[in-house]
Amino acid sequence: MRPKLHGKCNLLDWCGKDEVVAEGHLCSSDPKGLVNNAPLGPNAMEVMV
Repeated sequence: MRPKLHGKCNLLDWCGKDEVVAEGHLCSSDPKGLVNNAPLGPNAMEVMV
């Protein structure tokens, strides 16, 4: 089953530069949602790249 996609998002360089390294789509921000059979948890989002 494919997740329902929400808005687009940009993934930024981890080193602190404001360089966009990928585009993704927000799938879920539900802390009780499962990602690879583990709860997503607070302050996290599932993104499809």
